[in-house]
Amino acid sequence: MKYNNVYLTDKNTIRREVMEFLIIGSKYGKIFNLIGILFIISSFIYMNNNSNYSIYFFVALLLFVINIVRIYKKAVYFSKKLEDKTLKRVITIDDFAISEKVYDSEKIIKDVSFQINEVNYVGNGIKNIFIVLSGDLLVIRKDNFIEGDAVSLHKELISKKKTDISSKENFSKFHFQKICIIVGAIFSTILSLIFIKRIELDEPAISIFLKMLLSGMLFSIWISFAITFYVKWYVKQNKMIKILSIVVFPISFFVFMCIGLIKALPYIVASSIFDKTCENE
Repeated sequence: MKYNNVYLTDKNTIRREVMEFLIIGSKYGKIFNLIGILFIISSFIYMNNNSNYSIYFFVALLLFVINIVRIYKKAVYFSKKLEDKTLKRVITIDDFAISEKVYDSEKIIKDVSFQINEVNYVGNGIKNIFIVLSGDLLVIRKDNFIEGDAVSLHKELISKKKTDISSKENFSKFHFQKICIIVGAIFSTILSLIFIKRIELDEPAISIFLKMLLSGMLFSIWISFAITFYVKWYVKQNKMIKILSIVVFPISFFVFMCIGLIKALPYIVASSIFDKTCENE
């Protein structure tokens, strides 16, 4: 793996990059913005059918606009740090490290390097690839590769990150639970829109939407813990027990659903303590 990405950057470029990252490149930005758009659309549909729903539409629209303004102000804040300069950015990535050099004319004003296993998150935007490291954000321009290309870089970074995740990181950061919550939120949003559209309602649509969204997210957390404990138990068993657990899967998984409900809270507390211990080591 060898990639070289070279491009010029200024205040306007940085502002656009930060906005792209916060809207669609960050870990949860695209999910929350999508849910917000779906909520606005559903409120607008019911506002046309019943004027009582207009308040929900305007509240949803106001919250969405406030979020976009917040993102824009944050982008402007970071872009102002550059003043009125045009800088040259050179980012080199190989199998082991990522290095970034920033030039003001011919003078190097920044020269840093990171190990590949320091990558926390890789985001794929429209024009850029975002590499989130501890305390830093690297922006890779998709159309400015001297060596390599955007598609293969994104695939290799994702693949490398998956192989570098340790068991401690898996235990302390709830990766699987976070994924389940996002999936549950999306599924609940879609299901609630279908339900609200087709069923005659006895209470406000916004109330039903929020109840279904919360219920879906809570159920997703519950089932994620059940799956976590089931997998941990399954991999430790001998072949005969594994076969039996698959044959009677509805029963065995029901048992672990109960275990997941009982152990979810202690698991969260234990993981928080474990996380602090790891930081102190």
